[in-house]
Amino acid sequence: MSAADDTNEQLKLRSSYRDNEQGEGQWGDFTGLESKEIRRVFIRKVYSILMIQLAITFGLIALFHFIPSIHDYVRSSNGQWLYWVSYVVFLVIYFALVCSRRVARRFPLNLILLGILTLSMGYMMGMISAYYKIESVLIAVGITAFVCLGITLFSFQTAYDFTSCFGILFVISLALLAFGIVCIFTYSRIMYTIYAGFGALAFSIFLAVDTRLLMGGIRHEISAEDHVFASLMLYIDVVYIFVYILILGGVDFANLTIKMKNFVYPSQPPVVIRYGKFIQSCITLIIIAMALFCIIKAINQLYKIAAKKKEKKRIDADVEVSEEIKILREIRDLLAYKSSMALTGVEV
Repeated sequence: MSAADDTNEQLKLRSSYRDNEQGEGQWGDFTGLESKEIRRVFIRKVYSILMIQLAITFGLIALFHFIPSIHDYVRSSNGQWLYWVSYVVFLVIYFALVCSRRVARRFPLNLILLGILTLSMGYMMGMISAYYKIESVLIAVGITAFVCLGITLFSFQTAYDFTSCFGILFVISLALLAFGIVCIFTYSRIMYTIYAGFGALAFSIFLAVDTRLLMGGIRHEISAEDHVFASLMLYIDVVYIFVYILILGGVDFANLTIKMKNFVYPSQPPVVIRYGKFIQSCITLIIIAMALFCIIKAINQLYKIAAKKKEKKRIDADVEVSEEIKILREIRDLLAYKSSMALTGVEV
């Protein structure tokens, strides 16, 4: 092996060591998980956490449907303020876990925050689903399970690198945000149906991308230290797919609002109208939050890819400089050797 190859290998090893020490091997970055056993343990841990999260979430949904006292309470004005509290708690913890590498990796704080986030999301999903018929909810759960299982198995079997789709996902996220803003000012069933199908497709792609990052073995992968972050990403993808399918399968609140707007029912109390508008605003906020999360995720991954390309160029430049320095040193040594031989009278 030549000296230039030695220098190149040393620079790469030094860069890899520096990234690991500084924690640059975060989500979606280059990491050094070469052991298949480590990766298998990591995947088992992530899916174990995910199963617990989904069990809590869908357990709360069932609780809100099958216990009449809870079902009536969450639909009453007294139970609505808990929705807004849950929404704020969810947003704060979500951004804390996603934006702060330190928080996401600090045990047991990361698991505690993930548990609180799961309870908040479970309450929101339970309250929203309480406004739908139980048949619509069960159908949405079944379709979600089938879709997520199919996407997961496909992602585990295919060699296609879904991480190359971040540019497309960024454009889709912007379109989702625009749809969400339009949905604030409209009550069109067609608009909600198109939006729900569009959103379900987008988060299905996100689920495939996150599953591929979880598996590893590609240019970008999730570090083994980020099992909480990986569980959170998969959990958000699955829950949002469920919400979009639920909206797609039964836009009852939109029809209710349209009927209330165009007709007068003397026998209906005003509180029913307020409930229809309330669930309309709840879904709209969830829609906007989904679009914002899509945009943040896509921007984060694009930024990471650009940063790694820049780092690679810097390493290549360092290698070129080191080779030039080596050549200059060899020339210097050769000239010094010739000079010393000339002084001693020996022909070179």
